[in-house]
Amino acid sequence: MRLFTIGDSISQGFMSLGAARTQLAYSTWIAHALGVDVGDARSSPAYRVPDYPAHGLLLDLEVVLRRLQLAFGPTIDRLEWAAVLLEINRVLDVAEEYYERGEGAGRYRGGSVPWFHNVSVYGFDVADAWLVTPRASRATTPITPIPRSLGARA
Repeated sequence: MRLFTIGDSISQGFMSLGAARTQLAYSTWIAHALGVDVGDARSSPAYRVPDYPAHGLLLDLEVVLRRLQLAFGPTIDRLEWAAVLLEINRVLDVAEEYYERGEGAGRYRGGSVPWFHNVSVYGFDVADAWLVTPRASRATTPITPIPRSLGARA
């Protein structure tokens, strides 16, 4: 069985203002329910989803709020607001460092992963998914040959 998801941010695994939990996206749960092997790009499963370990893409609001609660407790005093902004900036710096200069910077670039089975996009409308055609994809995306070991057919 082959599954493939084209959709919006909900299909992507978007929650708390970031695409942080692709393993909790409804399409991934459907794959699990159908008995399909689900995993990240490194394990070569039958349904491959990206993994965003450093607070996800964009901003994971849940991580920010948890960090603020750890640092300041349940309430923030008037004099602590400058420190709150610095703490939020620290969370953003972790993600920026990881995805722009650290281990995650080239994680899925350069053909290391031939494809993902969930190619949902933040900001897509329902109608946008209908506009994704093989011709449009070939025109905008370089094609990487799929190694036989990852499922290429002869």
